Amino acid sequence: MNFVKRSSLTLKHMAKHKTLSASAGDDEADPEAERLAEKQETYKQKVKTLHATTLDARAQLAEAFFQLGNASQCLESLSGHEIDPLSAKAALGLPFDAGEETDDSQTFLELIEGAERAKATAGVMQEAFHGSFGEGMQNALLGPLEAELEAFARTEAFVAKKHAAVMEARHYRDKCAALNASSKTKDQEKLARNQEKSTEAAAAETVATSDLAGAMKAHDAAREDLVINRVTELKGMLHRFCELVLTALSMEPAMIQLTKGKTELDRANIYGDVNVESAMARLRRGVATMTTGSRTETASMKFAHMRKHAATTFTLASKNVKNEDAEEGADPLALEVDEMAKRYEKARAVLEQLRGTVEKLSKWYESGFEQLAAVAGELAAVVPEDELARNPEKTQAVLQFHATLEEARAALQATFLEPTANQVVAPLAAGLDAYADLGPMLKDRRAKALERNHYQAKLAALEQQSLELNAKDGASDKAKQQMQERLERNRTKAFETDEQAKADALACRDRLRAFSFFSREQCTEVAKAIVPLQRGFYVALAEKVVRGMSLDVNATPVDQRAAEKLRALMAKGVVAPQAGMTADKHAATEAVRLRSESGSFRGASGHSGELGLARSLSGFDAPDRPAPSPGGDPMDPTAMAGRKASLSSAETDQVRAYMMAQAAAGQASPQAAAAAPDPFA
Repeated sequence: MNFVKRSSLTLKHMAKHKTLSASAGDDEADPEAERLAEKQETYKQKVKTLHATTLDARAQLAEAFFQLGNASQCLESLSGHEIDPLSAKAALGLPFDAGEETDDSQTFLELIEGAERAKATAGVMQEAFHGSFGEGMQNALLGPLEAELEAFARTEAFVAKKHAAVMEARHYRDKCAALNASSKTKDQEKLARNQEKSTEAAAAETVATSDLAGAMKAHDAAREDLVINRVTELKGMLHRFCELVLTALSMEPAMIQLTKGKTELDRANIYGDVNVESAMARLRRGVATMTTGSRTETASMKFAHMRKHAATTFTLASKNVKNEDAEEGADPLALEVDEMAKRYEKARAVLEQLRGTVEKLSKWYESGFEQLAAVAGELAAVVPEDELARNPEKTQAVLQFHATLEEARAALQATFLEPTANQVVAPLAAGLDAYADLGPMLKDRRAKALERNHYQAKLAALEQQSLELNAKDGASDKAKQQMQERLERNRTKAFETDEQAKADALACRDRLRAFSFFSREQCTEVAKAIVPLQRGFYVALAEKVVRGMSLDVNATPVDQRAAEKLRALMAKGVVAPQAGMTADKHAATEAVRLRSESGSFRGASGHSGELGLARSLSGFDAPDRPAPSPGGDPMDPTAMAGRKASLSSAETDQVRAYMMAQAAAGQASPQAAAAAPDPFA
C-alpha cells in the first residue's frame, strides 16, 4: 500500500475516534500486511509489463502480416498494364514496330502469375494469423492477464480493509486496557461497552485477514497457472500457427487458383497502430510533397522559358492557333514518350512503396519475434527465484519456451531477414538508383520540347508576316531582306530544336523501356522469392516448435491434430527435391524417417539443426514447378467450380487432408513413393 492510501486510512480512523494516537505507531500497525502488499505490488508490476509486452508482440507481428498484404498489392499494381511504361503504345492505339508487340511478354505473364500467387498466399496467411495467433494469444495469455489485472483492484480493497480493521482492533484493545487500569466507576461502565466493540473489531480483523489471504492464494494460483497452463496453451497456439501458415505457404497452383479472389486482404492492423505519426510530422510531410510535386516543376519550367523569350512569348501565344498539347499529340513518338513518362512516375512510386513495404515486413517480423521472446522472458520473470529452486520441474517448461523462442529469433535472422535484404531489397534499391537519371532526363526533354514548340510557333508567325510584307505595296527591299534573314535564322533554330527534341524523345523512350524491363523482371523475382523465403523461416520455426515445445499429455485434441499436420507438412517439405538434395524419393523418404527418429534434421548444406533444413527448403534458387492435378483430385478446379466463393471449414480440412496424403504417399514404401504423383515434377 502506498503512502497516500495508508495516510488516508489513518486520517479517517483519527477523525472517527477523535484521537491522535493512531499516527504515532501506524508504521508498525500491520507489518505482515505491509509485506504482503509490497510483494503484491511487485507481482502486479510484472503482470502489467507482461500484458503490455504481449499486446506489443501481437500488434507488431500483425503489422508484419499487414505489410505482407501491402507488398502483394504493390506486386498486383505493377503487374497491371495501367502503369507499365512499355504498354503505353498499346494504350494509345499507336502502331507497333516489327516484333515489338510480343517483346518480353513471357516475363510479364510470369509477373502476373507471381503477383496472383503472392496475393492469394498473403490473404490465406493473414487469415491463418488471425485464426491462430491473434485469437489464440487472447485466449492463451491476454485474457487471463486481464482477469488478473482486474483482480488486483479487489485485492487492493482487501488490503485497505485489513489495514483499517487492524487499526480499529488495536484502538479498542488499547482503550480497553486503559479503562481496565482505571478505578473510576464511569470508566468501568465504558469498559463494558468497549469490550463488545473490541470483540467485534477483532472478528472484523479476522474476516479481513481471511479475505486477504484468500485473495493472495488466488494470485498464487494465477501465478502458477501462468507458468504451467498458460505456457501449455501458448505451445499449442504456436503449433496451430505454424501449421496454418505452412499450409498457406505450401498451396499448390490449383489451390491458389481456387483461393484467388476469395480472400480479402487486411485494410488495417486491427491489433493496434504501430506506426503512430504526430500531426506535425504529417503536416511537414504534406508540405514537402506539395513543394516537390510535378506541377510545381512544370510551372517553374514554363516561367523560365517565358523569361528567356520574354520579347515574343506573349505575342506568339496570342497569334498561335495551335496549342501545345495538339502539337505534342501530332507526333506519335512524343505522344508515346509523354504517356510512358506518366506511367513511369506511377510505376516508380509503387516500386519505392514495394521496397519500403518489404523493409517494413522485415522490420516488424524482427521486432515482433523479439517481443514474442520478451513475452516468454517476462513470463519466466513472473516465477519467484525461490520457486525456481524449489520446484524446477514446474518451471522447466517456461524456461524451455523462452529458450526456443530465442533460437527462433536467430533462425529468423539467418533464413529470412538477411536473404530478404540481399535478394529482394538490395536489387530493388540498386535498380531504382540506376534509373534515378530518368527524372532529370524527362525534365530536360520537357524543357527542350518547350523550346521546339516556341520556335515552331515563331517560324509560323514569321512566315505569315513575310507573306503580308511581300504583298504590301511600298515595302522596301531592306525590310524584305531583314525578314528573310529572320526567317532563315528561325528555320535553322526550329530544325535544330526539333531534331534535338526527337533525339531526346528517342533516348527517353529507350531508357523508359529499359526501366520497364527492369520493373517486370525485378518484380517477378520478388514475387518468386517472397513465398519461399518465408517458407524457409517457418519450416525452421516449425522444427523448433516441434522439438522444443512438445505438447503435454493434456493438450487439447485441436492442438494434437495441428501438431500431426505440422509434422506431415514438414515431412512433405523435406522430400521436395531442392538444390543439393537427392531426387530419389525412396532415399529422401528414408532420410525423413531417420531424421525424425533421431530428432535431428540436417539440411543439404551440412548445417546441423533447423538452419540447414530451412536453407534446403527455402527453394529460392530452385525454379517454381507447377504441380499436376491427379485424377480424382479434391482440389481440381473443375470439381470445385460450382462451390461457394469462400472456403468452408470442411473444404479447408479436405485440402489439408489432401496435402498430408501427398506427403504420406512418399513414405509408405518405395513402390508407393514411385506410384504417387510428384507435385514438383
